[in-house]
Amino acid sequence: MMDHIESQVGEPEVSVVQSAHGVKQLASKYHYYPPDKLGLFESIRVSAKESCTFSPKCFMSGLTSWLPILSWLPSYDLRSYLLGDIASGITVAIMHIPQGMGYALLAELPPI
Repeated sequence: MMDHIESQVGEPEVSVVQSAHGVKQLASKYHYYPPDKLGLFESIRVSAKESCTFSPKCFMSGLTSWLPILSWLPSYDLRSYLLGDIASGITVAIMHIPQGMGYALLAELPPI
């Protein structure tokens, strides 16, 4: 339902009036019933059971999805990449410290 209201200046304003619905009312209206929430270990167990059977290949696939470093670390070439990675890490650290202090000052917080 829309009501036209005159403001003090004389320009029409529009206000929208809508009835409030609770979650249960909307769920029954749209026939949505959310599944029961599982705990952390129960959800891990269910997803592991549904995704694959236990095998070394499946275990490594699950482990590398949780720790991606394990997938690329064996092929990391120290001689080629280590010096550049250290230099880029130092550069990023040098840039982020003053940037963080600046954002703290913008938010009126102490820059510590």
